[in-house]
This record gives sequence, C-alpha cells and structure tokens, in this order.
Amino acid sequence: MTADLKKQEDIIAKIKAGDEEEIVSLYTSYRNDFIHWAGFKFQLSREEALDIFQDTLVSFYDSIKQGKLTEIHYSIKTYLYAIAKHMIYNKLKYDKKFKPDQDDFETFSSVESTDEPLILTERKKIMVALLAQMREPCATLLRLFYFDAFSMEAIASKLHYKNTDVVKTQKLRCIKELKRKVESYFKKGDI
Repeated sequence: MTADLKKQEDIIAKIKAGDEEEIVSLYTSYRNDFIHWAGFKFQLSREEALDIFQDTLVSFYDSIKQGKLTEIHYSIKTYLYAIAKHMIYNKLKYDKKFKPDQDDFETFSSVESTDEPLILTERKKIMVALLAQMREPCATLLRLFYFDAFSMEAIASKLHYKNTDVVKTQKLRCIKELKRKVESYFKKGDI
C-alpha cells in the first residue's frame, strides 16, 4: 500500500470516528482550486461553485459516516471532483429545464401582484416551521446565523465550538438537513 492510500484511509477513519478537523482541512485545501475549476470548466459563479463544493463535502462526509464509503482507490480530491461533477451536471440539466425564458420572466415581473407579500410570508412560515423541527445544534445554529445575524465567531463562542471552521462545517450539515426537509415537504404537495 502506498503512503498516499494509507493517508487517505487514515482520513476516512478519522472522519468516521467524528474528527471534524479532517473535513475542515479538506474544505480549506480544495475550496479555491475547485471554485476556479468549476468556474472555468462549467462557467459557474463563485457562489454556485461554492454551494456545490459544500454539498459535495457533505455528501462525502455522510457516505463515510453511514459506512457507504470505507476506502477509495484514487485521491480524495479526484473522488470529490467526481461527486461534484455529477452534481454540476444535475444542476445544469435542472437549470436548463426549469429556467424561464427572458420574455416569460419580463412578462411575469411586469404584472403587479398584491399576493407577493402574502406568498413570501407563507414561505417564511413554512421555513420557520421546518426549522423548528430540526435537531440541535442545527436549529439553534441556523437561527443564530440567518435570523439573528450572528457572525461565525459569535456562533463559535456562544455554542462552544473550537473555531469558525467547525461552525462552517456544522452549518453545511445543517443546511443539507434543512434542504432534505424542504424537498420532502414540497414533494408531499403540502404547499
């Protein structure tokens, strides 16, 4: 076994054991390269690339924690990029299928709607209800960040996290969980 494969097995074992520093390290190591690659190859904005990269790391983390991924036979970076590439293709297919034409958008935007504040209020109520159903620490962390406008440093201090990188990683997991709740809610047709 090569030293690189041994190191990768160690990383996977540490993540499975709950060592969040490893996932934070992967995040900081590959984030900028990934954003550049996704922007160049797929013309994604920085924000889109960052969202996909975060989702990729959450997927990687979940696969390890659930025992679905115990070893890989190539570099972790290559594995992460393969996951991300699949997510990007899905995103691009979805955008192409559901993105309205500019004419449709302009027509829709020009129509005055008195229902818009009502719709936004209803969506906010749904999000607050789904957030209330979340487990801790996610419910508190997301509330502090999105509703109370706490900084990452303030959240780390308030929730006794080691540093802001740990808060960011936990926030990614929480957002992923909230996304699953939102998708499940809307698939049921409860809107």
